[in-house]
Amino acid sequence: MATAGTAAAAVVAAPAAVVGVWPRTAASVGRARLSVREAVAAWGMSALADDAALVVGELVTNAVQHSRAVGGEIETRCIPLPRSAGVRIEVHDGDPYRMPALRAPLPDDTGGRGLQLVDAVTRHMWGVRTREGAPGKLIWAHLGALVSDRADYCTADDRLGLNLATRVLALGGGAAPDLVAHKVLCFLEFGHPGGHFGLVYDHLEGAAAGAVWMRWGDGTPASVAVLADCPAHGPDDTGACSLFSGHVGRHSWEWDF
Repeated sequence: MATAGTAAAAVVAAPAAVVGVWPRTAASVGRARLSVREAVAAWGMSALADDAALVVGELVTNAVQHSRAVGGEIETRCIPLPRSAGVRIEVHDGDPYRMPALRAPLPDDTGGRGLQLVDAVTRHMWGVRTREGAPGKLIWAHLGALVSDRADYCTADDRLGLNLATRVLALGGGAAPDLVAHKVLCFLEFGHPGGHFGLVYDHLEGAAAGAVWMRWGDGTPASVAVLADCPAHGPDDTGACSLFSGHVGRHSWEWDF
């Protein structure tokens, strides 16, 4: 396995994935792109190869530039989706606190457009989650036919504000302040009726199991509440719905492998 500060990298072909372990250096970006492009083409999905290389390159660049983890490595995974329906890209790093933020860059900015490219290429089908059994986070993205058939989600957004942020920490019972989302995006299906709902804090345990969601835009003051997770599971290899129990509109699936 490669160690931090070296130019070496290990790429291992697994039965259902191609996994790369890279030093957290700028040189790893090009190597990760090449690894993913070759894997996707070898699986007979050449039409997706360039987009997959672009996505992994942008995500690895973010991990190299913005992760606060000291030393360490970046892991990439390229996974074929069932029935040749597309690919899933994952980028893992050891920093659990610095989350990717989709923002509109200012006209004079020389950077900050990487996640906009990822969002456009995947048609919003990307996200971030904690890693199981390891510190840090993973960012996932999907490309392919399963993505093209999906419905767009609502893109309304609002600010949490100091008063509601204080309420979130109280609801969370020791929630980590760094993991509270202060810019909140509505995760419901585009064109949904009623107010907007955005995820503010995830992974509550114990009596408050579920997640903290913010509601706004329905003519009443914005509010936050702990809502139980949606119990629905998707077909084939899809995981649990990422929304809350009783939500309006379609379920929101993430593919788990």
